[in-house]
Amino acid sequence: MSKDREESIQLRIDELRTRIREQIDPKGISICCGMDYSDKPDGPIFSFIINNVPAFIKFPELIARNLSNRQPLNTMHQALMCYYLITSAGYPPYQQNEKNWVSFADLPSGRFYNQAFQGYTGNQLAPVIEKNIDKFSTIAAKLNGVALDLGDIAFEFKVLPKFHVAIVFWMGDEEFPSNCKILFEVTAYRHLPVDACAIVGSILTQSILLNIKELNNSWNE
Repeated sequence: MSKDREESIQLRIDELRTRIREQIDPKGISICCGMDYSDKPDGPIFSFIINNVPAFIKFPELIARNLSNRQPLNTMHQALMCYYLITSAGYPPYQQNEKNWVSFADLPSGRFYNQAFQGYTGNQLAPVIEKNIDKFSTIAAKLNGVALDLGDIAFEFKVLPKFHVAIVFWMGDEEFPSNCKILFEVTAYRHLPVDACAIVGSILTQSILLNIKELNNSWNE
C-alpha cells in the first residue's frame, strides 16, 4: 500500500472514531455488532473475532488489538472495525435464521464498482482454485470455512460477528471458463458500506492466494 493511500485510510479511520465516540450507548453499539461487552474501571471493552483473530476494543480509544499480544491490528482491519461499528449502530439488532446470498453488484451502489471488484477477487481466484481445488478445501478449513452447497465448491467465512461472505467456484468446460465469485449476505449493508465490503473481498482473496502459494511451496520442498 502506498504512503498516500495509507494516510488517506488513516484519516478516514480518525473521522469514523470521532463519530463512534459521539454515540452515547457503547453497550448498545456492542449489541448491534454482536460483540461481547464488559464494563471496566477504565472504560467499556468490546470483544470479538475478526478474520479468525480474537480481538478487543477499549471505548473510547477504539483501537482494535490482538487479544493474545495486545498489539494493534493492521490499518485495513482498523478501518473494517470502524466501518462495522458505525454502520451496525445505525440499525436495530435483528435475528437472521437463514442466509440469502447476493453478489457484490447487488449490494447498494455495488453495481458501479462490480467489474473492478471482480477483477481483484474472483478473477484472481478462479485460475488458482481450478489448479488447486483440493488445496483450496484445505485452506478453507484452516480459515474455519464452512462448506456450502453452491457451485462446484463453496465455503462460507465469518469475517466479523454478524458479517459473513462466501467464495463460490464453478469449474469450466469446453464452452465456458472456470468462474469464481465472492458473495455477501443480503443484510451486508446493515454492517458495512460497499467500499468496506470491497476491502473484505480483497483481504480474503489475498489470504486464500497466499495460503495456497505457501502450501504449494511446502509440498515442493
